[in-house]
Amino acid sequence: MNIYRLPENHGNKNPNMTLFYKAARSEYTECAESAINSCLLFNQLYFLKRQGDKMKRVLVMGVSPGVGKSTFAKKLGEKLDLEVYHLDSLYWQPGWTERDNESFRELQEHIVKKDSWIIDGNYSNSYDLRVKRADTVIYLELPLIVCVYRVIKRRIVYARKTREDMAKGCPEKVDWSFFMFILTTYRERKKKMRNRFEKLKNDEDCKVFMLMNRKDIENYIQNL
Repeated sequence: MNIYRLPENHGNKNPNMTLFYKAARSEYTECAESAINSCLLFNQLYFLKRQGDKMKRVLVMGVSPGVGKSTFAKKLGEKLDLEVYHLDSLYWQPGWTERDNESFRELQEHIVKKDSWIIDGNYSNSYDLRVKRADTVIYLELPLIVCVYRVIKRRIVYARKTREDMAKGCPEKVDWSFFMFILTTYRERKKKMRNRFEKLKNDEDCKVFMLMNRKDIENYIQNL
């Protein structure tokens, strides 16, 4: 690599020349820093693009209801042209009837055997099925107040309607027990999730991305 340097001002007493050299060096330094920053940004975007090409089986998980798992998964599916499966739509049956654990796991086993997919949802009792087939895990985390606000907003927007990511016959609802579940389990769940994915980072077969604020979440999709 050729490294070009500006010549030194060896003993030149001309003040105009001294100012010229200072200005030239300042301009050179700014250009160099700009070039370095551009290279770093390019490398980051290139890495994400390559990672996007490699992602075939993706888990989207989050710290709490309202963090935006389903919305993120749908955008990611559009970007990567992968089919998206929402665990809520598999677990719940019309009238908010819970599916038994055995049949819930069977439905997931059928999905994870496929060559490609995006699955959004936590459901820890069947996490083992999904993670052993995943090549990428994306974890979303936002403050509790943001999650609570989004859950309340979702209840208002989808009043008496069923969301696309929910099973048919399950109109949007937020009862007191669900609200308390979010409030009382957020801190412990955040700790558990972080520990789980920090350990998974050592797995060479599965890439983990922990997106810890709205900017990270938005930039991840945009930069793929």
